[in-house]
Amino acid sequence: MGLLTNVRNKMSAVEEVLYRVGQLHGEKRKIKDPRRVKLINRVELTDAQEQEIDYFYMSNLGRKVPHDWHRLYQSFTGVFNKDYFPEFLYTSELEPSWNPISYRSVFADKNLLPFLTEGIPGMKTAQIYGSNTNCYLDRGGGVYRNKNFQVVSKEVLLHELNETIGNREVVVKPTVDAGSGKNVRFIRFVNGLQEGTGLPIELILEQYGRDWNIQECVINPPVLRTLYPHAVNTFRVITYVWDGSVYTTPLTLRVGRNGNRLDNAHANGIFVGCTDDGHLKRWAFSEFQERFEEHPDTGTKFENYYIPEVPQILECAKQMQARLTQLRIISWDMSLDEHGKVVLIEINTIGQTCWFPQMANGEPFFRENTAAILRSMRK
Repeated sequence: MGLLTNVRNKMSAVEEVLYRVGQLHGEKRKIKDPRRVKLINRVELTDAQEQEIDYFYMSNLGRKVPHDWHRLYQSFTGVFNKDYFPEFLYTSELEPSWNPISYRSVFADKNLLPFLTEGIPGMKTAQIYGSNTNCYLDRGGGVYRNKNFQVVSKEVLLHELNETIGNREVVVKPTVDAGSGKNVRFIRFVNGLQEGTGLPIELILEQYGRDWNIQECVINPPVLRTLYPHAVNTFRVITYVWDGSVYTTPLTLRVGRNGNRLDNAHANGIFVGCTDDGHLKRWAFSEFQERFEEHPDTGTKFENYYIPEVPQILECAKQMQARLTQLRIISWDMSLDEHGKVVLIEINTIGQTCWFPQMANGEPFFRENTAAILRSMRK
């Protein structure tokens, strides 16, 4: 057993190093994207500002950092802040050290979401009608569960799905290794067949192989539909555990546009900063800095638009983080249903990002804790 443990530990260590190197390489490639370079070049830091950044990072981290990320963040809101947290530092150093590899992969499975919200007042996940989970000892098609989380055969699940969703629209999504809306599909069934194609549920689910679920379509309340009615508009809430407390980073609301059903920036959505008491900031942005004072489709003005449920959303996220202290930083995608109940849409424990909360709000990612966190990372 000792030998096996040693081998596993060494393999995990190698995997961790490769992950960090890959993340760092990816961030270096992204920051050199001509579209980002164009934004960076719009900002010229003064000598005093460059010295302020260098002194802050040398004093706390023990080394200087490139100024490109500070300039990129500033290019969105025009706000300079020495405490901005570079994306490369977050993805290749901090997140991997705060979220151990043995935990972050497990909790990345979206089929676990209902267990995170159970017992939290005023909170739910989208109703899951059926799911499939890969089981490495299973030589079949994985493990099937119904809407009551009972393990059933494939045939029983298909029968139940045909009875449950035979005439409604649902969301089908992969539950592992999926992000930015990848392979998420909105499908309307009529008499158990996909509208338009006539495909039965069974053939559609076979396209996903293993690790998927099929769930209800969440409908936003009027306060979010007024901004944009064709997507589930979601808040990116990021919580972290530090010095015995749970904190949140600057809050961002993601909103769809152009008739798109998805709201994230990589799917042509836009994002806008939001105060912790629920007031939107002046500008919404696309990933490469299209700028909007009002929604391009609905004409709804962003500045000071009020969403009163925001404090409840933040509190729910903190309660979930307190249940998962094995992971010290988690990105939650959260929304509201048509009755104003908080809905957990997705959890991100690996490959997270810190760029758009800082871009949208003009605030440092870790706010008042930045210096202390950098000192904890000092080598």
